Amino acid sequence: MTMFGYHSESTSPFRRRIDEAARRYQARTERREVDAGVCEARRRQLTDLYAEVWRSVATRRKSSPMQVILEEVAAKHGLAPTAILSVRRQVSLVRARHEAFYRCVYETTNSYPTIGRFFGRDHTTVLYGARRHGQLLDAQAETTA
Repeated sequence: MTMFGYHSESTSPFRRRIDEAARRYQARTERREVDAGVCEARRRQLTDLYAEVWRSVATRRKSSPMQVILEEVAAKHGLAPTAILSVRRQVSLVRARHEAFYRCVYETTNSYPTIGRFFGRDHTTVLYGARRHGQLLDAQAETTA
């Protein structure tokens, strides 16, 4: 017998509790590793899906008349097309964006919601921007006449 009256350490209640706690900890760790692997695989799947969708959208945009207008306006203003599509609100970007809205409204047969989806904006934003650019053109025509 040992100090606590048991024949060996492996049969002591303390040792059994420690072993059981170690087994539970090991099981939790293994589950976390499996969960982390599943999460990583899911994240990779979603990233690949996002990239595929983005490529298809970008490909679709390149062939549309609105893409041509966007590139022409960007070249005229010395900007990148992605800058016009961005959410930034610098005056130079906003004016170029409004010009692109105006040209898309009057040079294509697309509706305001379709133009808004292309630019990543609401259709009322397109409506406002096209009207604003029209007013700017009218004001420029009055001052030159």
